[in-house]
Order: sequence, then C-alpha cells, then structure tokens
Amino acid sequence: MLTRQTLLLLAAGAAIATIASPAHAITQTVTVGPQSFSATGTAPSTTPLTFAPFNSTLGTLTGVRLSNASGGVGYTAAFSGTVGLGQFDTDTRTYTAAATPGFLFSNGSGITGSTESVTLTPSVVSTAGITPSTATGTYTNTSVSSIAVNTPTLQTYFTTGSPSINLYSAVWTLTAPNGGGFFNNALTIGSSQLYLTYEYNDANPVPGPLPVLGAGAAFGFSRKLRKRIRSSAA
Repeated sequence: MLTRQTLLLLAAGAAIATIASPAHAITQTVTVGPQSFSATGTAPSTTPLTFAPFNSTLGTLTGVRLSNASGGVGYTAAFSGTVGLGQFDTDTRTYTAAATPGFLFSNGSGITGSTESVTLTPSVVSTAGITPSTATGTYTNTSVSSIAVNTPTLQTYFTTGSPSINLYSAVWTLTAPNGGGFFNNALTIGSSQLYLTYEYNDANPVPGPLPVLGAGAAFGFSRKLRKRIRSSAA
C-alpha cells in the first residue's frame, strides 16, 4: 500500500512531466576581427581583409555582417581627403558629396551600407579656376546589409578556411552644379575597427520557463490530493 507522501510525490512528478516545455533555439552572435582597411579615390583596394571562420560547433550559421563589435551592429568609417572644385567663371556655386562603402568577399558575396553625406570645406565657390576643398565625414551604419547564409556553399565558405574581403571601396557621389566640376579626386575611406559578426542558431538550446509553472501546478494538485486523503481517512 502506498503511503500518503508517496502519492503526493508521484502526483507532483506527473504534473511537472506533463507541463514542462521542450527546449527552444536561441539566435546568437559571435564577432571576429578587427581588420584595418582604406581605399583612396575611385579605385577599389584589393588588399585582402581576412577573418577567422565561424566555429560550426556553436550552432547553425544563418547570417554574416560587418560591425564595429559594439553589440555586433553596424560599423564606423571615416571619410577624408581633398578634391578640386573647378569652374570657368565667378558665379557662386554649391558643391556636395556623398559616399557609399562596399565590400566584396572572395566568393562573390557583397555587403554594402547606406549612402552617407561628406562635408566639403569649402563647398561654396565664387572664383574661377580650381579651388582645393577638404572632404571629411563619419560613417556610422546601424543597418548595414547582411549576407543570409542559407546554402551549403555559403556554409562551407564561412565555416572553413579563412573568409576574406578581397575588394572594397566607396562609391563617391560628387555633385557639381551647372558650370562647375570636380578635379583631382583624392578622397579616402578608412577605419581601424572593421569586424565580422556571425549570426547563428545556438546548438545547445535551453528549456523554456514552463517547468517552473509545472512545479506550481504540481503543488496545487498535491494540496487537492492531500485534502482528499484526509477526507478518506476521516
């Protein structure tokens, strides 16, 4: 014959086993780097930027993006250099510039960011000839595009060997008003904090919070059972 305590323990265990939830995967990130980079003018740089591959024992790789390692989102780059603002008369004209960084991995996968404004000093010219202008700007992108690693080929590329960016530059948008033009473009994009952030599904998922609720339900059930046993004994 089972004792009262044994019945209570069996009831509690049954309630926990019934209510406990299955484990669920968690999306994680891991960041490697940094690499320094620079690109001058309109010619892309071809100096490889090599990163450590993703450790596949952590889980299933789902995405790759560039970052500044702070939370794994976005990256920071500095724009600088000189450019000549040229015109044939003394009309007052305003010049503007912008840049869009782009990075190409050796397997052909590309990552780009949004276009960022570049400050020209001076930007307003009212003299004939070529006026030297200093270009400066900071690029901080928190919504940089990412590569969806959803094919076996991409999985292999980013988890074995050393994935590398072999081509990178900034697409410069130099806007001159009618009657003006740009000359001697020596603009540069550069950063010393370029990281690679891997997004992955954790291979060691954790159980959800339902077992705790199951324990609570078990205690409630045991109280009811205890009352029934007392009633029977009476």
